[in-house]
Amino acid sequence: MAMQEPSVVLQNQCDESSENDKNQSCDHTESVPILDIEVTDETCVAPIDPGFLPNNVILVVEEKNLHVNKALLESASPVFEAWLKKEWQQDECTDDTKRKLEFHGKTYDEMATFLKCLLPFFPDKVTDENLDTILPLADEYRTENLITECVEVIRQRVESVSEADVYIPPSRIVTYLLWIDQYNIHMGKECVVRLASYLKT
Repeated sequence: MAMQEPSVVLQNQCDESSENDKNQSCDHTESVPILDIEVTDETCVAPIDPGFLPNNVILVVEEKNLHVNKALLESASPVFEAWLKKEWQQDECTDDTKRKLEFHGKTYDEMATFLKCLLPFFPDKVTDENLDTILPLADEYRTENLITECVEVIRQRVESVSEADVYIPPSRIVTYLLWIDQYNIHMGKECVVRLASYLKT
């Protein structure tokens, strides 16, 4: 799948609103992880990572801001790591500069769902309900741990047919087979193919 590198804009953290946010954050000795994302207008910011880590990267999706932590992104995805290292090597980038990456062709809801499953300290997990969103993005950004979680969800879902007599629509099984081929997934392939063999042509 072809990846489109996000365009990057510099944003100075030393404006008045940022200073206010910074001062407010210093008043608390213990931070509570921010688990919910809510954006009410285009100017709102949406912290993704836990509050005890600095939000030094802004992902702009559909003109909405997702504030995230650089180190967490780099550790989770080699694609993000390459982009961010490249941007931080720019001469004009300092510790007081926040990087803004604009993502085109992505939706806000999809990226928020993906990041909350990707980054640590969040209760959000991969499920069969969000697989259609998570797996393509996990493959695009090469997040191996998240891909493994996706495969495990598929495997458990397929095995539940015989273990718990759970019904899976044939169309969903076909989707699993398409994913196995498209994303070159080997783990769990055997059980999906075996289940598919019982389907009528």
